[in-house]
Amino acid sequence: MRFPTMSRGALARPILPLLVEGAGGQRLIVDALVDTGADLTLFPFDVAVALGLDLTRLPQIPVGSALGQQLTYAALDLVLELRSLPDVFRWRATVGILSQPMTFAILGTRGFFEYFRLHYDWSSQFVEIEPSGPFPP
Repeated sequence: MRFPTMSRGALARPILPLLVEGAGGQRLIVDALVDTGADLTLFPFDVAVALGLDLTRLPQIPVGSALGQQLTYAALDLVLELRSLPDVFRWRATVGILSQPMTFAILGTRGFFEYFRLHYDWSSQFVEIEPSGPFPP
């Protein structure tokens, strides 16, 4: 599955259109930055609101940002989907919902890289993704 990089500002970045599905079947497409340095797959709080997710009973888990800032997130399972027809990859992943605003969702080690191999070619401006094993049901 191959995606062109997206230009935001002066740089082309590995940003993918990711379909996110809530427990009630609500669906939303978000721009997600592929981040090899991120331990987790993270979404901003407004994604949870748009999907009608109730996070009030979920514990807040601490996590440090790359800049040393201490943040918290709520962990939950969501269905994620990448499409580049005719290919469709759909999987269930444990992700984090941050209460802080984010410019992009983050595709990190847990929830993304554990299921995919990736080749990012900056000079040709594309991201190539292939599954690396079975997806969870």
